[in-house]
Amino acid sequence: TVGGQSVAVNSWSPRELRLDLPFSIAGAYGPLEVRTPGGQRSNEVPLTEWRSTLKLTTQMQGTQQATAEVEVRVRADIHWSRSTVEGDPKGRRVETYVSPASFGTVRGSGSYTPPGGIRLDFTGEQELRILSRRNLDAAQLSIGESVFGGRATIDSRERTLDLCFFLAGLVTAKGDGLDAELPAIFVFPELVDRQEGPLNCLSLPLDGSWRTAGGRRVHSQPIEGGTPVVVTLEWTPFVPLEPPKAETKG
Repeated sequence: TVGGQSVAVNSWSPRELRLDLPFSIAGAYGPLEVRTPGGQRSNEVPLTEWRSTLKLTTQMQGTQQATAEVEVRVRADIHWSRSTVEGDPKGRRVETYVSPASFGTVRGSGSYTPPGGIRLDFTGEQELRILSRRNLDAAQLSIGESVFGGRATIDSRERTLDLCFFLAGLVTAKGDGLDAELPAIFVFPELVDRQEGPLNCLSLPLDGSWRTAGGRRVHSQPIEGGTPVVVTLEWTPFVPLEPPKAETKG
């Protein structure tokens, strides 16, 4: 059971169980307990989900603006564990992927009319496609579509959460005879702590409640012959649902 809900076991052995868990309904996260047909019951250990809102705004020429907003969900079991009954519990470093239960949109707004030129409007709203683990591992990433995905590394000993993500988005540009989808969401290196290939990484400390702080970063990118593009990256605190507790260190 997970969060009190029965979940199907795909395979089992004396050392391992494999399950298919839902991503967003009851049983997606919460205390996990194993029960045998003979009535034995394991300790409950928490399967935690972190949630945050990530927002990136690109302010271009005139009032042209593109905004991507993502409800990010990350799920992992990071409770401290023992390798032997007598041993001390030890922290864990867990790597996982952004949950497919994440969702988001990208929107375009505003306009720009260059001197002696034609007015160009940004408009439209579309859903971000959440990238799969296969997409990320194969580096099948392109700024020519509206997508979001990533990996998270959570270290319960160091109390850190690293989110490495890819975010790109298109807006509709309309002008005199023009109606096209243009890339308008970009994550510049100056907005993040580091880059790993095409992924942009934030390194966030976890407090005593396994929660991060929120943040906001702004970068102004010079454009030859035009006003700079101003990009703002914001995120709310990563809040854990069913976090580890002292009594689950075992």
